[in-house]
Amino acid sequence: MAITTVQDLKNAHPGLTKLLERKARGEKNVTRNTVNVPGKGVTEFDETISDIETGDQIQQREIRHSYYPSGELDTTVQIVFDAADKLIWHREIKHYTDGRQRTVTVIK
Repeated sequence: MAITTVQDLKNAHPGLTKLLERKARGEKNVTRNTVNVPGKGVTEFDETISDIETGDQIQQREIRHSYYPSGELDTTVQIVFDAADKLIWHREIKHYTDGRQRTVTVIK
């Protein structure tokens, strides 16, 4: 069967055409893992962004939350790594329960 139209290509190779369409739109594979604690919410969130064609990691992001005994948010730690697992940036956000403005510490 000769492939002479885009529709012929889609019919002959549906997986390949879907991959090419996603690549053309700039899409990436995103894997997310979340840990929820009842009564507190999310304590850990990991996200890995990978190339849709090769599966190679492009970036990884980690977010960690700690809570006061009252259940209110205490500290948020955000870390981002590049494709080689090299640290891109790391910051910690301290939340207060007494009305003070939160503080942000940029470590890198």
